Amino acid sequence: MEKRIAAVDLDKTLFNCKSLCYTLFNLLPWNRKKKLKFFEIERTATIKQSKANKIFRLLNPKFYFTYPDAVETINELQELGFEVQLLSNRPNIRPIVALTIISLENHGIKYDKLVLGCTNKEEYAKREGIDYLIDNTKTLCKSLAKNTDVKSLCFKPGTKKDKTAKRKKLFSEIKKESKSTCKNRLKRAPVNEFSSWKGIGEFFKLENQKRNDAVKMVESLKEKALKNFISKGLCLPAPQKVK
Repeated sequence: MEKRIAAVDLDKTLFNCKSLCYTLFNLLPWNRKKKLKFFEIERTATIKQSKANKIFRLLNPKFYFTYPDAVETINELQELGFEVQLLSNRPNIRPIVALTIISLENHGIKYDKLVLGCTNKEEYAKREGIDYLIDNTKTLCKSLAKNTDVKSLCFKPGTKKDKTAKRKKLFSEIKKESKSTCKNRLKRAPVNEFSSWKGIGEFFKLENQKRNDAVKMVESLKEKALKNFISKGLCLPAPQKVK
């Protein structure tokens, strides 16, 4: 069974920082469908903090904190068999790389790949075969839902509740429709919005249960087909005697 890939944004999705510069920095339009460019950061590289990391709060890992249940949810994804990629448009420069890796180590976050300086997350998701993308940018999530097969999860901690009811209703309705109709309806499906990482964790557990149920159903059908084949083979008519 192939691993499913879940990509997770960093700023305002996984991490936050009590800094005005950080807030302003994240208001800039970094991901506006530019030509795709990204940098995969080697985990084995020796990272040392520069003077900038110690002087500026924006670059100091000590001032960064994770959202409640974020670390637990991401680490559970690996246990559920997902490949976890951390995907960010943070610049690929020494102080930022040091900030990122040290922050991940400090909080004990498990991941398979770290990508920085991504200029076009939608194109990256299509190119790398991403199955799920968790991000706080609603325009990106809407574009992914409309133009790709990637399931986008929009993290908005300010919202009152997780908007998953519509999605569940949609799936119950499309079971009765043809495959082509289902595909078209899924393309128009609303973006999954979550106010907490706990809700995101529940979503992935449900997705994993659906996948396991589908696998069991396929195995059951194969087993039934094999039994029918064997039973038919054992019930062949007896050969007639030669007169």
